[in-house]
Amino acid sequence: MNLICLSEGGNPRPKIFWWKGSNIIDDTFSYTEKGTKNLLSLSLKRSDYMTSFSCQAFSSNLSLPIFKTVTIELNLKPTEVKIVTKFTRLLAGKTVKVVCEAKGSKPAASIEWLKGEQKIVGSENISDDGFVTTSVLSFIPSYEDNKKSLTCIARNPRILHFDIRDMFVMNVEFAPVVSLVLGASIQRQDILQGSDIYFECNFQIGVFVNNQTLLIENVRTLHSGSYQCWAVNSQGRGESEVVKLNRIYYGVDKEEVLVLCELNAEPTEVTFHWSFNESEHEKWNSVKYTTKGTTSTAFLTIKEARNYGLIYCWGQNEVGVQAKPCVFYLIPAGRNFRRDS
Repeated sequence: MNLICLSEGGNPRPKIFWWKGSNIIDDTFSYTEKGTKNLLSLSLKRSDYMTSFSCQAFSSNLSLPIFKTVTIELNLKPTEVKIVTKFTRLLAGKTVKVVCEAKGSKPAASIEWLKGEQKIVGSENISDDGFVTTSVLSFIPSYEDNKKSLTCIARNPRILHFDIRDMFVMNVEFAPVVSLVLGASIQRQDILQGSDIYFECNFQIGVFVNNQTLLIENVRTLHSGSYQCWAVNSQGRGESEVVKLNRIYYGVDKEEVLVLCELNAEPTEVTFHWSFNESEHEKWNSVKYTTKGTTSTAFLTIKEARNYGLIYCWGQNEVGVQAKPCVFYLIPAGRNFRRDS
C-alpha cells in the first residue's frame, strides 16, 4: 500500500517526514512545482491493524510543524475456528447445544453450520473487541444424523473464497428402526395353501438378531393374521409396521391349463419348443403340446404351487431360431376369481 503526503507553500520549502509512533520511518521527500511530496510504501502485516502513520511537514525552527495522521484498518482473515463441545455420543430426540468459536477476523467472522451437506442456523455473539465470534447451535438429532459430519465454518464477509473449518462425526444412539416385508417374490393377494412364504425383518442399527427371516412352510389358513417384528437395544424398542396375511386360499387337486402360442413366420413350417420358469431355451420334456403350422398349444397340468411360473414358447424354421421367446405368466387365480376369466 502507498501513502502520499503533499505540502504546498512555505518559505523556505518544508521538509516532509513519515512517522510510526515515535520513530521516523521515511525521510525521502522530494520537491515539485506545487510543493513537497513524500511517498511511503508499506507491506502491511496483521500487526499493522489500527496502526497510525503520521506525516510531518516543517519549514524551520521558527515555525511549528504540521501533522496529518492516518490509521490503517485492515480486513483480516480468521486465524482459528474451534468446536468447543465435540460430543462423543448424542441421543436421538434429545436437544443438544454445540458451541463454536472463531478468532482473529476483522471485521468479525460470520459462522455457518453444516449437518452433512445441509445448512443449519445457529445464534451468533461477538466479543467486545470484535475479534471473537461465538455461535451456539441448538438442534435435535435423529437416527438419520448418525455418522453425519457436523461442521463449523468461519468466514470474513469481506474476503471472498476463504474460510476455515472444524468438524466432528456425530455418533447418534437411537432405538432400532424396524421394517417388515413379505418376501419380494411373493404376491400377498395370491398365496396358495401349501406353498412356502417368508417375511424379512430389516433394522437399521447393529443390534444382534438371530433370525432376520421368518419362513413358513406349507402355509395353511391357520397362518392368517397380523405379523410384526421388533428389536431392542440400550435406547429402547423399535417395532415394525403390521403386515396382514389374510388371503390364503385353497388350490385345486388337479387343473388342466391350455396355453396358445401363435407366431408369424415364413416359411410357415415351424418347429415349436416350450420351457418352464427360468429355463429359457431349455426344452421341458414334460410339457405336452400340439403344433399346427404357426400355432402351438401346450397342455399343462397344475398339481401344486410350484407348477405356477413363467412359460416360454419359441419356434424355428429353415431360416433360423426365434430371437426372443414368447413369455406367458401362469399365476393362481384369487379366491374370488371367476374360472371362466
